[in-house]
Amino acid sequence: MSTDYRPLRAIPSSDFFDGRLTACGIFEHWNAEGQRCLFDSMNYIQVYEDEDCMVTGFTRWGGNNPTYILESVTEAFDVRIVSEYEPEYHGFDTQEEWDAFEDALARKFADEFYADLIRYAKGEPNDIHPGTIGHTQAEMARALIAKEPALGNPAMRETLMSRLNARYETEHVVRVRMDPSTIQEFDDWFARTADPYGRLGKQDS
Repeated sequence: MSTDYRPLRAIPSSDFFDGRLTACGIFEHWNAEGQRCLFDSMNYIQVYEDEDCMVTGFTRWGGNNPTYILESVTEAFDVRIVSEYEPEYHGFDTQEEWDAFEDALARKFADEFYADLIRYAKGEPNDIHPGTIGHTQAEMARALIAKEPALGNPAMRETLMSRLNARYETEHVVRVRMDPSTIQEFDDWFARTADPYGRLGKQDS
């Protein structure tokens, strides 16, 4: 498991690796895969540079806690760092803008997938690939439509998808129940590792 981060302003590599972070006990490190990292004696993050020698991002791998390293980078270079779970990481100013984009993308995917299901059921060319979840669902959709042809009509789309999803969940979905204390432990771990500034966030001064 990993989490990606990026500074809202790229940092010249010559500045980033000029040694100023050593005052915070953070050192440059090259791992066995030849990847450039920052290491604080207990945790590390991988550092990404572009072709212009600018630091553009970071990745936290496994159970590493990146908080201290990322906060030190923020203070040393006066730049805000955001995680992939924040709208700014993806170029949006607000959560509302990001949500609207994701909703539109989901609708587009749903429309395309439905069209492929109908084409698959009719034996027409489609983008359903064998061995995928989509292929399993397409087989189910074809069986449903064969049994009840009216389900292939556009006006019955909602009914078809509802029955398809219900059947897929019954036959293929495994649900794991966690007690409240386990969920809280996971939430606490996520807050420590996914958000470099904790639950409340931190803005540029």
